[in-house]
Amino acid sequence: MIDLQRFHATFGKPQGAHYPDEKLLQEYTNVLPEALLEIWAETGFAHFRDGMLWIVDPTSLEDELRRWPDTPKAAVPVMRSAFGKIVYWATDQFTYLDVHLNVRFDIGDNTGLVFNLFLTQEKSLQSVLNQSLFRSALKKLGAIAADEMYAYALPIAMGGDLDIGNIEIVKMREQLAILAQING
Repeated sequence: MIDLQRFHATFGKPQGAHYPDEKLLQEYTNVLPEALLEIWAETGFAHFRDGMLWIVDPTSLEDELRRWPDTPKAAVPVMRSAFGKIVYWATDQFTYLDVHLNVRFDIGDNTGLVFNLFLTQEKSLQSVLNQSLFRSALKKLGAIAADEMYAYALPIAMGGDLDIGNIEIVKMREQLAILAQING
């Protein structure tokens, strides 16, 4: 079993968890790392730190992720931020996709390192999860639901500003489809 002590020290306990059934776990056996399936079984699909980070049921975002150019067909979304940024598994590694800037980079193949190192570093908390902007959005707009995200009213790709004055709560699937078209 993977030790998530550092992850939980940074993000706290899972909130609003619902757990995958055996059928879903079987569907992703031999597709995703065993350690990730163990995390699903232990913590469920949940959010952390008032919605700053979400472990997601991949079926909730697979269609939207596949709309992005250069995304492998076998990509499986496993996490997302409050701003809709996605971490997915494909080609035997985790990849981070910033849906606002259309930037992606590989973050490794080790589940423990992704959870306990990559996500918990101060640099990642600020640049990947937008911790400061998240706090401002949470205070100004309130919490987001599982099907929502914070987004830029005027998308960055169209000249929008990266500040709280340009942030709104939107339906996530629809916004990801729009951003994929803009960035595609």
